[in-house]
Amino acid sequence: MTKTAKAKNPADKRGLELLKRLFGPKVVPALRVVSASTPDEIKRAADRARIRALRKKLEIQKRVAWACRRAERKRLAEAITTTQASSQGLIDGLEVKISELSAANAKLEALVQQPKPDADEVRSLERRLAAMREDLLGCAHDLLKADPQAFRRRFSTHFDTASTKLSGSDMKVSSPKPLPGGMSTTRR
Repeated sequence: MTKTAKAKNPADKRGLELLKRLFGPKVVPALRVVSASTPDEIKRAADRARIRALRKKLEIQKRVAWACRRAERKRLAEAITTTQASSQGLIDGLEVKISELSAANAKLEALVQQPKPDADEVRSLERRLAAMREDLLGCAHDLLKADPQAFRRRFSTHFDTASTKLSGSDMKVSSPKPLPGGMSTTRR
């Protein structure tokens, strides 16, 4: 029996009439299609259904992958922005500390040049300079960890970037000998 053919067998006709009376006329075309399907047609329909399900699964996987990539790009962009902002804060702080250290160095030089400098004031200023150097080296290490390229771009004249020791004209510390007050130029 084909999809379009009507039942030729009297038993089939009686069965269809009975079904029509029991379930109404809409059930008959569906039954015809099922009864008319050959094993090959059923197999092809199952293959098509499997392919549709596989396509749907692949589409869902693709959308999930896109969403993950978008989220990762967004997270990376936020991390870069945060790093740049924190690096800028560290750079600004380091520049302020360098200018303060330069001013303190100039003050110490002026004090030492006097005919009779006050020894207590010189010692106090040397201790202050040592503390400022230690603080400055701490900030330099923080920036070097956070953003090495920015550190090297902005402060290569002030620091020996291989060892992160102070260098430069007005804050040169050439050897790691202890500074006044027991401070050291290298950060432990």
